[in-house]
Amino acid sequence: SMEFILLLVTVIVVMYFINRSRGGAHEKVPSEIKPTVNYRYRRKDFVMTKAENDFFNSLVEILGDEYYVFPQVHLSTILDHKVKGQNWKAAFSYINQKSVDYVVCNRQYRRPILGIELDDWSHDGEARKQRDANVDYLFKESGMPLLRIRDVRAMTPTDIKAKLDEYLPKTISETIPSAGVTTGSS
Repeated sequence: SMEFILLLVTVIVVMYFINRSRGGAHEKVPSEIKPTVNYRYRRKDFVMTKAENDFFNSLVEILGDEYYVFPQVHLSTILDHKVKGQNWKAAFSYINQKSVDYVVCNRQYRRPILGIELDDWSHDGEARKQRDANVDYLFKESGMPLLRIRDVRAMTPTDIKAKLDEYLPKTISETIPSAGVTTGSS
């Protein structure tokens, strides 16, 4: 009937305008936002040096069944800066500028268990020694051990395992977060 067709056309027209007013398919695409980056970058060929990569492979081989190993980790990823009585933004900025070569985490919760630094010749300068002393303090203050290895090229996998055994928890209960599991922080 004619009334039905008229009602159907009216419903279609009304639906068209409702869809359009809600930003449907006919909405104009906003103009492209231009980036304001003043620097140029290129991808690095490698994330780690050869010595760091070789040591990483040894760590994964030794710890692979019990732990995860993450390379090049910023301290802000593993240390909580939100401590009562301090400027959280400044505290975050301070640790976000620093990293460690590796972090060992338990497999179940990805809880950081141990930081590892390979101290090659680049750690011999005065500024780097001060940075290392500050990082040592941050780890001690947080209650997480930090293993420093000076001459990694002279170490065998057996030597590495012996060093790790000095630092890693002896029981699984030492790897479980005491305050429950969190999925990250902002």
